[in-house]
Amino acid sequence: MSQINRVLLAEPSQEHRERIKNLLELDPLFEVVAETDCGRDAISLADSLKPEVALVAVENIPHDVEPLLSVMETAVIRNLCRGFNIEEIADRLVIPGYTEKLILNDILFKLKLKSRTELVTYASDKGISMSKVSSKKRNNFRPY
Repeated sequence: MSQINRVLLAEPSQEHRERIKNLLELDPLFEVVAETDCGRDAISLADSLKPEVALVAVENIPHDVEPLLSVMETAVIRNLCRGFNIEEIADRLVIPGYTEKLILNDILFKLKLKSRTELVTYASDKGISMSKVSSKKRNNFRPY
């Protein structure tokens, strides 16, 4: 039997906290045990509740600055741009499928995009999709 991971959310925006909580509730291995909009409260809650996971917003990104993508987020985007579905991406990155779905939803939220199509367009515009990704599966497309 898998252990349920108790989660503490610390995020100034109630909208963001609700979105994160909703995503976590999709997975039965996570239980949000506390939420706060204040870093000081997060420290106190973490001390008293001893959660296994604490998701804490450490800085606000100004509106004119593009959010940074993690290595994992970039790998998900690159694989998506190459036409792999969620299960294939999860297999290629050696992560559970539900984790890949969470990462993809987080990317869309972070970049303020509404669909995978918008994400692929964004990746193409930013040159993210052009980076080399190793592949177990060969594509039938061959450039001339």
